[in-house]
Amino acid sequence: GVLKMSPEALVEQVLSPSTKDQQDFYLQMRALHVYAESSLVWKFKDATTLEECGSLMNASHASCRDMYECSCPELDELTQLCRDLGALGSRLTGAGWGGSA
Repeated sequence: GVLKMSPEALVEQVLSPSTKDQQDFYLQMRALHVYAESSLVWKFKDATTLEECGSLMNASHASCRDMYECSCPELDELTQLCRDLGALGSRLTGAGWGGSA
């Protein structure tokens, strides 16, 4: 195959215990998130208003949620609550899969 290793070797040598039983990895979607996130970082660097920064943080959270799938309903609710209470932007932070906002 392309990787020049057997499926068994791939599971043993590459996959972690939390991913070894997964059937789908959504590599293109994950890669698109990484590239989009990199673009957002550059835009954030050049942002000139707090509103722009907030919008970019919101876009980052949406990408984490939709493209990388590393958010959870509780974090989505918390980031929305932050915005509802006046935050210009809110995103998950930490390791994802249950981090903080």
